[in-house]
Amino acid sequence: MSKVNIVYFQSGGPTPVINSSLAGLLSSALKDESIGKVYGAINGVEGLMADNLVDLSEYDEDWISLLKQTPGAILGSSRKKIENNPEAIKKIKETLKKREIAYVFVNGGNDSMDTASRLSDELSDAGVKVIGVPKTIDNDLVHSDHSPGYFSAAKYIINAVRNLGRDISCYKKGKVTIVECMGHDTGWLTASSAVINGKYAPDLIYVPEMEFSLDDFLTKVKEVHSKKGYALVVVSEGLNVSSVEGLPKDDFGHAQLQGAASTFLAKQVKEKLGIASRDIALSIPGRCDVLSMSKTDQEEAFGAGQKAFEAMKAGLSGVAVTIERKQGSDYEVSFGLTEASNVANAVRYIPSSWIVEQGVINKEIVRDYLLPLLTEKPIEFILEDSLPKFAELD
Repeated sequence: MSKVNIVYFQSGGPTPVINSSLAGLLSSALKDESIGKVYGAINGVEGLMADNLVDLSEYDEDWISLLKQTPGAILGSSRKKIENNPEAIKKIKETLKKREIAYVFVNGGNDSMDTASRLSDELSDAGVKVIGVPKTIDNDLVHSDHSPGYFSAAKYIINAVRNLGRDISCYKKGKVTIVECMGHDTGWLTASSAVINGKYAPDLIYVPEMEFSLDDFLTKVKEVHSKKGYALVVVSEGLNVSSVEGLPKDDFGHAQLQGAASTFLAKQVKEKLGIASRDIALSIPGRCDVLSMSKTDQEEAFGAGQKAFEAMKAGLSGVAVTIERKQGSDYEVSFGLTEASNVANAVRYIPSSWIVEQGVINKEIVRDYLLPLLTEKPIEFILEDSLPKFAELD
């Protein structure tokens, strides 16, 4: 019986555990005698178009163990769209035919699931099937309780905000510190800071799902600063301040988000309240900080890769892996499948039950949601020069 060749590519923004999903699939594939070559496409769909593939079949379980603790997309990433691009589809088909590839695995977020769905349709006439493997630190994938990558990024945010709270509490009279977290459409990462209790917790938290009033914001900041002598505010980059005069716009008239919300709000605090302020953007580190890697997240990302391989063995195409939280006091998840088109381009927003009012998040609900992250055991890293060792491609 001829063996099956498969290819895997990573797409969109990396996460601390994106490579764990590849590790899960690769670990399953290497044990299956029906699998021939396991290819990795370099830089996402662009690697498929250019026949820029690496043979992952040559690596062993020791390398896979390193892969699990390696942040960032080891295969490289891409945000290239294939919609209305027949030339791209033609090149992809040429690569798949040349390499005798029967299955394509697409690891990414909601845009990438759109790519998976489209590839499934476009490649069906060639007999090639496509499976979606989820990831995103934004936690905005529908049909899942949470997304691989979110727990690790949330752990980074929680630790960073708590440390900042400790730092700014040292002064009798301090500044208003405004911390900005990633999240264009949703505030899952920002809201994670609500798990912090005590004097180092943020005073105010603002997410895109909230209505936003600059006057209300300034009033609350002034009250906190008057009472404590300092204030710690956490905001999402996608906070709806786009209608406020003074926010920078791009060439299309859209608000420039990353770093803009915190900078703008810090400026308002200084100019309208006369209070010294600073803005801090917790941006890229949240998706690549290996020391904030969550063991729960790592294991679930690995499991998502295994589930994708199971879907392949079942002969499915055009589906994406989901994570479902089981009911009960003990935390446990199961992996399911849904049509990739159901996840494509859709956004999962924070539930209204999380929001108390402008600047206030329900702490107990957030703590219950993130309890697995708060109670997990740390990862025992394989070290090199006293630092976590990363896997590398030859």
